[in-house]
Amino acid sequence: MGWVFPTWARTHALDTGEAVNFLKGAIVTADRIVTGYSWEITTSEGGCSLHELLSSRKSVLNGITNGIDVTEWDPSCDKHIACNYSADDLSGKAECKISLQEELGLPVRLDCPLVSLLSARQNSCSLRSLFLLLTIAKSCRLDSLGDWTTERH
Repeated sequence: MGWVFPTWARTHALDTGEAVNFLKGAIVTADRIVTGYSWEITTSEGGCSLHELLSSRKSVLNGITNGIDVTEWDPSCDKHIACNYSADDLSGKAECKISLQEELGLPVRLDCPLVSLLSARQNSCSLRSLFLLLTIAKSCRLDSLGDWTTERH
């Protein structure tokens, strides 16, 4: 028999260590683990049977914070949007909405909410269901960009 994972690197008592799981080996030997889903992968739902091992490696597990760089993506000074606006002055926001609807090829409707979603594939199914319900219930527009496809509804 070839190499066997040491007992301390196995996730449970029934794991004999005889099957080679390269991802598990990488997790065990990594000096640092960086992901966008650091909390999710330590749960039984998101860890794909590696959650216990990942939880035991929390000291080297780092997450990339979801969100934006608020200085780079500040709508009050962003040169890439149709019109600037801020929390104190929202007057340019309607023009941005019109510009975005035109860019997406949607009919311009200020009375209809526009929801835009950018998500990774693994999270998008439940979010898409939620936004689909919002679309039906509120007659809003949905723009969805994923890392594998682009869909507009």
